Amino acid sequence: MVVEYGNQIANHSQSHSNFLPYLTPEQIVDDYKSAEQAIRNATGLSPRFYRAPHGKVTPWMRHALHSQGLILVGWDYSPHDWVNPGVEELTRRVVNAARPGSIILLHDGLDLNENPDKSQLIQALPAIIEQLQAQGYRLVTVAQLLGEKPYF
Repeated sequence: MVVEYGNQIANHSQSHSNFLPYLTPEQIVDDYKSAEQAIRNATGLSPRFYRAPHGKVTPWMRHALHSQGLILVGWDYSPHDWVNPGVEELTRRVVNAARPGSIILLHDGLDLNENPDKSQLIQALPAIIEQLQAQGYRLVTVAQLLGEKPYF
């Protein structure tokens, strides 16, 4: 399982809808719970961290998800890797944007597109990691960064 390799699983919604933040609190919680059930069925884990689709959060969405005990997590930089800017440019963007405590948004897919082109990201990751570590950065999970337990 992916967790056995040191990775962390979080909830990102069931629908991944642009409109999710504008639904009622009950609908937002239903969407979260649907995703949480799928994650639990697949992994046996119930994540505490939630990243809103497209980074969009309304006050009532924040309140609804906090009422479920979730910790909302965002990012401070997106290199727009899905547009495939080139391996060197992607590496440059990430390395130049990194700051202590940064959360960099990278994609392993793009919405519901089947077989998105991830080749540039895959090629850039070793250089990104190497360069960040050479600058003294230590790559950690969100749980380590925040000092929180990742699962209920």
